[in-house]
Amino acid sequence: MHLEPLAQSWCILQACHAQLDQVPIVFGTLVFEYQEMLKNIGDDHGHINIIIDNIERRWKNSDQDVYIAAIILHPLLKTTPFTKIPLVAPANIWILIQCLWK
Repeated sequence: MHLEPLAQSWCILQACHAQLDQVPIVFGTLVFEYQEMLKNIGDDHGHINIIIDNIERRWKNSDQDVYIAAIILHPLLKTTPFTKIPLVAPANIWILIQCLWK
């Protein structure tokens, strides 16, 4: 049960047609699924918390700018996932895209 979300994510991200914008969506989905699992079944030994911490650590160590730009440039998502973040203003998006372009 604990490994099923990781196996599904592996299949999505290792596919030959995987796209860059899918990576942060998979990270977010994994954290959400494990948090729901933690609420529903609990975790006496802390295994789920270790998995969540590992996913969050890997996200922090990744090149987040590229993934954020991929979501912003996605024709359906755009800035919708970032509506609660005040730093996602048009000027900041422009600076992000310029830095990645260089």
